[in-house]
Amino acid sequence: MLRIVFQRPARLRGIVRPALALALLLACAVDEGADLDYAASARQNYLKGKEALSDDQYLEAHGYFTHVKNKYPFSRYAAYAELRAADTHFAEGKYAEATSAYRIFLRGHPTHPEVESGYTNFRICECYVQQMPEDWALAPPAYEKDQASAQDALRELRDFVDRFGKSRYLARARRRMRGVLRRLADHELYVARFYLDRDKPRAAAGRLEGLLREYPEAGSDPEVLLILGETHLKAGEPDRARAAFTRLASEHKNDVNGRKALLYLQFIEERGHE
Repeated sequence: MLRIVFQRPARLRGIVRPALALALLLACAVDEGADLDYAASARQNYLKGKEALSDDQYLEAHGYFTHVKNKYPFSRYAAYAELRAADTHFAEGKYAEATSAYRIFLRGHPTHPEVESGYTNFRICECYVQQMPEDWALAPPAYEKDQASAQDALRELRDFVDRFGKSRYLARARRRMRGVLRRLADHELYVARFYLDRDKPRAAAGRLEGLLREYPEAGSDPEVLLILGETHLKAGEPDRARAAFTRLASEHKNDVNGRKALLYLQFIEERGHE
């Protein structure tokens, strides 16, 4: 008997097999979450979720927290389970999902202890910090890349510092903010030097002045003021250069850049009498 065998084209086989493997993986993941050994109370399931989270068993943790939230909606553990589910997203490195979950929690539980303590808002700050570009070998430095996430992190951190002045997370938030400010300052310096290398001193001066105005807490003022004065000299603007050097010498007289500013001021004064 003649038997007809239908064979998939090779290019379809290359697609079907990975798709089938992915489907099997997802099925396994669903089964693992579905086979959780749920306890008899909200508290016990919540604790099981916390234990799973501490063991990096994220799928199990989500399962327990979701179970508590859905089955015991009027329990005090329901809100905590919702928050811990957001923590699980954070631990997984899913920072966008974590941010969304934390914000939903803030709206739904504005007087919750973990909101009033500053914990939830601080975690949102950390989500943005974690999304900032990182330094990688053989790649451009992080400060050369787009800094939108750093801008978002700074906005959230400044808001946190203003609103949670007595929070136990305040010191950590300030440390985070100093790092973010330094990154943004380094980016602006990088752009300014980019313009200087292309003989565009006025564009460079604009970035430097913006840096001084927007990020005064970055701790980079002495370096920036020195470069700004030198940039104004290069642009043929001795009065503006004098103003930058005078400010530098006055506000940072013990800094090495402050002492350099005095030499520049002397140079400008002598050249003015020529």
